Amino acid sequence: MIKTIFSLTVMAFTTSSFADTFIVTANSTSWSPSEANVVPGDVIRFEYGSGYPHTITSGSSCTYDGLYFNAELNSPGDYYEFTITEDLPSEIPFFCDPHCKMGMTGVIYIDNPATQGNLEVGIVDISNCGYNYSLIKGTSNMWVSGFTASSFVFGVEIGTVDELVEVTALTEGNATLSLYDPQTETSSPLVTGTYTLESGKRYMFQGNSTFSGDHFDFNLSWAEGSDNKEVLTIKSISGGGGTLSSIGDTIVMRSVQYGNSTMFLSVNKEVEVPMTVIANVECDTLTLPESGVETNVILPVGDHLIWVNRWGEELGMLSIQFGDGGDGNGIPADVNGDCVVDVTDLLEIISAWGTTCP
Repeated sequence: MIKTIFSLTVMAFTTSSFADTFIVTANSTSWSPSEANVVPGDVIRFEYGSGYPHTITSGSSCTYDGLYFNAELNSPGDYYEFTITEDLPSEIPFFCDPHCKMGMTGVIYIDNPATQGNLEVGIVDISNCGYNYSLIKGTSNMWVSGFTASSFVFGVEIGTVDELVEVTALTEGNATLSLYDPQTETSSPLVTGTYTLESGKRYMFQGNSTFSGDHFDFNLSWAEGSDNKEVLTIKSISGGGGTLSSIGDTIVMRSVQYGNSTMFLSVNKEVEVPMTVIANVECDTLTLPESGVETNVILPVGDHLIWVNRWGEELGMLSIQFGDGGDGNGIPADVNGDCVVDVTDLLEIISAWGTTCP
């Protein structure tokens, strides 16, 4: 299994063992809270709190959708319970009919393991490109744009069900965008459209722009599980004029003169991770290691924005290891054992992709 580089989870949750009840209270003209992050098996209990009589009604634009619930909460002690099942959509908006136009609205966000969080990112190597990864309310998006001497590979593994992904693929000149299937050892040109990635398979998205006048734009969107039960989530990574690479759980970002990059982390429970910075790396909310020194850094609860070469000086480099790092001997990403981490290590992994232990 390729490990995701974009989230660190404390455990796997199942519907039966980790079902929770979430309380949402109807106040005078608002819900508290107005958003609920749940999984199948959880129960949402809507309770009367204060104010004039209310309704708990599913739908948007103050209009009942006729699908899920429409119940009254008229006085203290009134409540309505709604059980989250696996056949529900990822979002269910709701409102109070008498107070909807006063802003008494809310949303249920459902993270269904059967349909979301099914695509795992394993290998990333982006060089001399503009790039941006973002995770917003259940959808992940990866954008890469390159001109002369730009290239990228983006490797993924699909879980237990087929995954639908949206691709935008634009090229100019001799630039190429392709999809490589390690199982069949075949490569096909990428075109804009919807792709079905089959369960249990691995894929490699690739782009290359060699000559003057070449240009490519690549965008990939896929369903992602919500982060309400994750210890740490990378909400976004963006940059230009440098490199981004990852194999497994270690992410390395490097920006050179006139380039910069950022990593935005959201931490739900304090965690400690190994980190190395070189030269111009800044964060207002973390105590970073001295340049060139690897040490464990405590990530407190909250949001953290890390800048690499923020002001475009000469060099900035950041390495963060989100996994266990093995036995601590040598360089974890040095696959071929030559004590140098470079593209040859990536090729070693690609050549062995799909091989299983005897």
